[in-house]
Amino acid sequence: GENEAKRLVAEGKIELVDGVPKRAIYPDDEEGSPFLPFWSHLEETGTAEDGKQELNSILGPGHNFDTVKPIGLLKQLLERFDNNILVLDFFAGSGTTADAVLQLNSRDDGSRKFIICTNDDGQICSNICYPRVQRILKGFKNQKGDQVEPKKGALRYFKTDFVEAEPNDKNRRKLDTECTEMLCIREDAFEVVSDKRGDDFKIFRNRDKYMGIVFHEDAIAEFKNAISNLDKHVNAYIFSLGDDPHSGEFEDMKGKISLCAIPEVILKVYREIFK
Repeated sequence: GENEAKRLVAEGKIELVDGVPKRAIYPDDEEGSPFLPFWSHLEETGTAEDGKQELNSILGPGHNFDTVKPIGLLKQLLERFDNNILVLDFFAGSGTTADAVLQLNSRDDGSRKFIICTNDDGQICSNICYPRVQRILKGFKNQKGDQVEPKKGALRYFKTDFVEAEPNDKNRRKLDTECTEMLCIREDAFEVVSDKRGDDFKIFRNRDKYMGIVFHEDAIAEFKNAISNLDKHVNAYIFSLGDDPHSGEFEDMKGKISLCAIPEVILKVYREIFK
């Protein structure tokens, strides 16, 4: 508006940019934190060549992988967020994202996590990405012969696989195993508490809670007995051939247990095999 334009001119906050009048924004005009540009100086962000040399330092020059993102670039992106985020990289390549997360956690004692995914074309996953992250965690000697200290963290490496739908014991056991792994990832619970009745139910825990998986409905009573004395909340997944959530069977454990929905894609295969 005219009045606002006159006010800005009087305050010296209108500048000509290539002959076009534009409003100038100064830090004092901003509310809250000032905006941080995504890219700072090139020497801090790094280049593709820097990324390649960083990978050389970890694996040696024989990896034959040329399109490597620089660690500085990823660190700059991740520093825009809290230090307890979960980072998902669908195209992990050489594993730069994981490397950046581990370095930042080491620097500020953060609890960032990562899930990185890649196919294994040219054995990039098995020969480059996975070995790189392993070495970052365990420590290694770089090309100069200097010892690089290990970074805190843990690593789990999963491969996709198929479960056939023919209803036999082999496929049932395989489905149980694959489902367990996926639900452990979902709940971030990997420490085994009980698998004595592994064909019927399993119990895992992390720092904050327990996670139980009941594979057969007739094992619910024994599962309830197994979790009755646990000292933290339990998230439970109950496999069922029907649509019954079995909430009635856990009425006496309200506040201690939460019944969680099993992803429909898993249930579909389960019901096909166990029908």
